[in-house]
Amino acid sequence: MDFLDLVKSRYSCRAYTDQQIEDSLIQEILDVGGNAPVGNGAYDSLNFTVVKSEEALDRIREYSAKTGSDRSLGAKVIIFVSSNNLKNPISYENVACAVDHMALAASNLGLGNCYLYGFIRDMVQENAPQLDVLNLAEGYVPAAALAIGYPDLSRVKPPKVELISKVKINHV
Repeated sequence: MDFLDLVKSRYSCRAYTDQQIEDSLIQEILDVGGNAPVGNGAYDSLNFTVVKSEEALDRIREYSAKTGSDRSLGAKVIIFVSSNNLKNPISYENVACAVDHMALAASNLGLGNCYLYGFIRDMVQENAPQLDVLNLAEGYVPAAALAIGYPDLSRVKPPKVELISKVKINHV
């Protein structure tokens, strides 16, 4: 797919089938995320955690659903992106670049995906016990995640309008 068409067709998928994602596709997504731009070349400040075991996903869903709905969206895989330097504001941009690159890669591979932030932030702020499933090295803290799965096309409707029409643009 042409890159511009890919970017215009990517959407936040919030319903997935039960189909498992092949490890080779997950690896392609991780490879793209690992090639995202990172300030000062601080790639060693990032950690990707692939959560795909039902047990680990259930623990995360246990937390995400405490507000009444599963904010992990029933995805078959969630890739958490953590940093060991969140005191430096650029670390959040580094995480965002990695997640965005992985989202585009997933879309290019025909996988639905959705950027997750809110309940990840809440888990960290509350030091939720479910964080232990990530098995992170000392000092790494999750900053965002990407839900991935095969889209349930009977429940997902990609946007029909180019979203640029909603963005304000100034020319000076």
